[in-house]
Amino acid sequence: MIISFLLPFYLFTLLSRSVCAYNAYKYRIYQVKIPVPVFNKINTSADLTSSLLSPFILAKLRRSSKPGSVIQNLKIVRSSFDARDKEDLHYSVVVDLTLSKSLKPVAGLIEPTPISAQPSYLLAGIANKTHIINNNNNNNNNNNNNNKPKTPIIIVGSGPSGLFAALQILHSPLSSTHYPLLLERGFSVESRGSSIGKFINSGHLDPESNFAFGEGGAGTWSDGKLTTRIGRNSVHVRSVLNALVAFGAPEKILTSGR
Repeated sequence: MIISFLLPFYLFTLLSRSVCAYNAYKYRIYQVKIPVPVFNKINTSADLTSSLLSPFILAKLRRSSKPGSVIQNLKIVRSSFDARDKEDLHYSVVVDLTLSKSLKPVAGLIEPTPISAQPSYLLAGIANKTHIINNNNNNNNNNNNNNKPKTPIIIVGSGPSGLFAALQILHSPLSSTHYPLLLERGFSVESRGSSIGKFINSGHLDPESNFAFGEGGAGTWSDGKLTTRIGRNSVHVRSVLNALVAFGAPEKILTSGR
């Protein structure tokens, strides 16, 4: 009797939760202005980040959001220090978040959170470098499960394009029948450093190891900025940044614009 009496309330509770979960809207918000003192208080605590940034985000969205909108799952995607106006130093932040109510999208300011563009094989398992090493060793054996020789895919140059082309081949369906063969005219990064040092100090140019040729490509001796014309926050760029972090780059490149 008690069970039959409580069952409708239980079902209503489950239904309400399902509706709340369904009515969750994911957005990427650009150009959120955060004062320097507030931004400096942000740490790895998701709760603290949300409580500090939410008022500024809601203020930015006041014309687009509906009353009572609740921010959840707040994540900083990108941040950059804006010092163009010496009287108004601040951070410009890009965030991903979930809202309880929908917003009207505005190109470049309020957009639906991008769906990951990574196919299941693209950079798959990249965080596990042991998997990559083992995969590479298997390729060196030059045999697949049918004991048939694998076919090399020749990649000329070990600049960023060449390195990522090889990486994608290792983690694509092609890896069962093919393997990347990376050809590079120049030397390793360590050896390039010596050659470039001689060129800078004495003018002696090694035609095989210089700013243009060698591991990492010409950008290895640039000023260190990561630039692109396809959008710093696009899913493709995020995939590359995540790969760099997986192989040892500092995690701050995922969020720091400068």
